[in-house]
Amino acid sequence: TEAGERPYYLAPDSERAHANVSTPEAGSEEHISNFITNRQLITYLTFDGDISDECGAETTSSGNIYYLEGYFGEAANFREGYVTIPKYAPDMSSFTVSLWVNVKAISSDPVLFSNKNWFNGSAKGYVLAITDGSVKFNAGDSHNRMDLETKLPDNFKTGWTHLTLAVDR
Repeated sequence: TEAGERPYYLAPDSERAHANVSTPEAGSEEHISNFITNRQLITYLTFDGDISDECGAETTSSGNIYYLEGYFGEAANFREGYVTIPKYAPDMSSFTVSLWVNVKAISSDPVLFSNKNWFNGSAKGYVLAITDGSVKFNAGDSHNRMDLETKLPDNFKTGWTHLTLAVDR
């Protein structure tokens, strides 16, 4: 950091207040539907032991997905698999993606959220991916591409990090 600049601080999991708090259940005061209406919320995946969507969308998985202790409730480990929402087709509306990630090691730039073939950055669609020190967003229209990369705190691999991507079209 620059002289006088405060470095990023990411508290280790042992110092976080959430340690034994489960994911707020549907119908409870803390549930996300109390803050975001069902009309605005397209999908809500808690990964509390399965891949079901609390908004009712069909979800499918490929490969192996393992469940472990998460920031709230459980979390999914996608080292050997992924989840798809087959009937969700994004339109030209603005959207926000918000998720907790806990990364111990990264190889290449794995996808966190996407609707495109990540083998070609100009392919139609978008992708949110993570690298060994940053988060990348890429959007393409089959001919052109736009890339944005944001550096993560140096110690992001020491616990849970909350990421939010807001796209204002």
